[in-house]
Amino acid sequence: MSKACYNYINILWTVLSVFIAVTVTLSFFQPSWIVDRKSFTQFGMFKYCHRAVNYKKLEAYETCKLYGEFESYPSKAWKASCVLYGAGSLLMCISALLALMALTMTTYSCGKKLTVCTGYIQLIASKFFY
Repeated sequence: MSKACYNYINILWTVLSVFIAVTVTLSFFQPSWIVDRKSFTQFGMFKYCHRAVNYKKLEAYETCKLYGEFESYPSKAWKASCVLYGAGSLLMCISALLALMALTMTTYSCGKKLTVCTGYIQLIASKFFY
């Protein structure tokens, strides 16, 4: 007798897993980690942006550039945070895909094992963010 591998808790957990994985990954690529309001400069993990404002014409131009090679990052701590956060976001994306797979499993035991494995992957991924 096979039980269905989805119930309301698994569906909610899967939806939250996908939402968090998308949010973490999008925030990894955004340049708004450090914002300087005076010079209109923003720094992110991969790129930085500078906004030039012409108050006479009321125009603003924003230019964003990638850091380029890994050696051109501002500091070693910046490189380490980029690697750790990137690894954590990759693990969160993998766990979201596994959660979707666990939701579609037809046998209860396989789905339950995959759900537990996904939970452990999310636990490990959360350690990369702190």
